[in-house]
This record gives sequence, C-alpha cells and structure tokens, in this order.
Amino acid sequence: MVRSGGFHQAFNFSFTSSKGQKNFLKGLRGLTSAGLQASEEEITLRNPLSDELNVMRTCLSYGLYKNLLQNFHQSNESGRLFEIGSTFWLRPDKSYGENQHLSLVAWGREENLWTKDLKTPLVFELKAALENILSNLQISAYSWQTPSDRGEVPAFIHRGQFAQLMVDGKKIGFIGSLHPAYLDEDKVRVPAALAEIDLEILLQHQSSSYRIESISKMPVVQRDFAFVMPKHLKVGEVVKEIKKLVGPLLLRTEIFDLYEGDKLEPGQKSVAFRIFVQEKNGTLQENQLVDLQNKVIDGLKTQFDLTIR
Repeated sequence: MVRSGGFHQAFNFSFTSSKGQKNFLKGLRGLTSAGLQASEEEITLRNPLSDELNVMRTCLSYGLYKNLLQNFHQSNESGRLFEIGSTFWLRPDKSYGENQHLSLVAWGREENLWTKDLKTPLVFELKAALENILSNLQISAYSWQTPSDRGEVPAFIHRGQFAQLMVDGKKIGFIGSLHPAYLDEDKVRVPAALAEIDLEILLQHQSSSYRIESISKMPVVQRDFAFVMPKHLKVGEVVKEIKKLVGPLLLRTEIFDLYEGDKLEPGQKSVAFRIFVQEKNGTLQENQLVDLQNKVIDGLKTQFDLTIR
C-alpha cells in the first residue's frame, strides 16, 4: 500500500545513538501526546558496538531523518521512504515494552512540467499516503486534530503544519512538516515532511468484514459550491458537515480551489467544494438537486455562518 504511493522501504538498526536521538527529539511530550509509547529512561545496551549504537530506539522518526540527510547530501534532492519496525520503552515496573510503528518521510519534489509550480506544502502528500492506507484497511472512523497546546508538537516538527491522527477517537500518531531550523542546521535546501503512527493500534481498528455493493447504473451528478469562511475554520470540519447534510446520496467530496486575496475581507478565505451524488435506484431529478443544494447552503450557514461567494 505504501509502495504504491511511490515510497521505498528503509531498514534501520533497532539501536541508535542516545545523544543523537535526544538532540533530535528534545523531549518526549510530542510523541506521548500523539499516543505513542515512550519513556524518559532509555534502554541501554550492555555491550554497545559504539557510542552511535548504544540504546534501543524510542521512535522511527530519528532514523528516517538520518536517511533523509544521507540521501540529500549524496545529491538525491527528492525522495520518499517508509519504515515498519519496532520501538522500545520501559514500563514503570522496569519491564520492556515493544511496539510496531509505521513511519514515512518525504523531501523535495521531482522537477517536471506538473510539479515545478506546486505551492502546496509537502505534508499533504504524506497525508494522502496515510489516508490511502486507512482506506485500504477499511478504516473510515478517523480524523486529524491540531492541538491547541503547542507543547504537544514535537520539537522537530513545524508548529503551524502539524496534526495528530485519531482513529475511533484515540490518538495513534502524528504528521507534520519538518522544522525549518532542523533543515537549515543540516543544510537541507528542500521542504520535508514526516509521519509516525502506532501500527499495532491501527491494525486493531481494521475492519474484519467487507461489504461489497453492485455498481449502480444511475448517473452521478456533481455540484460545485464556493464558500467564504474565516481562515481559522478547518476545511475538514466543513467537509464533515457536508457529509451529514447530504447523507447516503454523497459519493465523495473534493476541494478544487482556495482563494485568499484582496477581494475578500481580512481574515477570510474562499474554498470551493465539489460534491458527487448518486441515487442508487433512480435518476436524481432537478427539484431534488435544488433541494439538496439549498440544504447544504442553509446547513453551513446555520452551523458555521458561511456565505456563498
């Protein structure tokens, strides 16, 4: 599933440098606040091969960041890697804990006609890769949460481009752009993003049964809406409300335009949504579509005070 998104698998040692890992993490609150197990006391090796390999790793993120640096400084200015592996921690009774994690890292973009002018933060590419994994695992009860407390953001992540992944209301990991200070210090001249989730907990929420429906022969209808909304309002919240308002007729929702400019009042943005609807057993009539459009417009006006642009 990850390879299909253009990611190559990385393999790192389960032990790492205590000094390097601590300098990278700068505390564990960012990991534990995202639902990842970690302990302040490291698991040290009795006979380490070197000071660079003297403790069991707390997370996969540090190892993938080192892979990024090694590749970039060997002139690989864009890349996509993932790793599945164990992380280790100490329980209060001093027994060892071990969890399987999944981590992804992306840096740079291939220069071609379609990507050279892209302005979208790279972290959205990782988000799409993770959501593809969730879809393939038949996990739909998930959401992205941005914590109000900035102390919950790992030190190596950009505070303005960070989110925690929640599945069935439980935090199981994080995603974010790598902090510019880290990239500057290590002379990385391209954007980069990183994600890490608890794979064991994720797989516990995998659906054990599949429901297959025959493909409807009825036509799919699309309708476009452009709403003016406050910049602080998360588009994901609007999408969730649209799903509630449209109900079972909704096939999917897409966002195809974002405008922030002098034609809008300060603090406002315009977001364009495209919804695809289908009646399984008949053709949607024009009056039904008009009623549906009005329901979406009125519902979002009531819930968020949004206006049509």
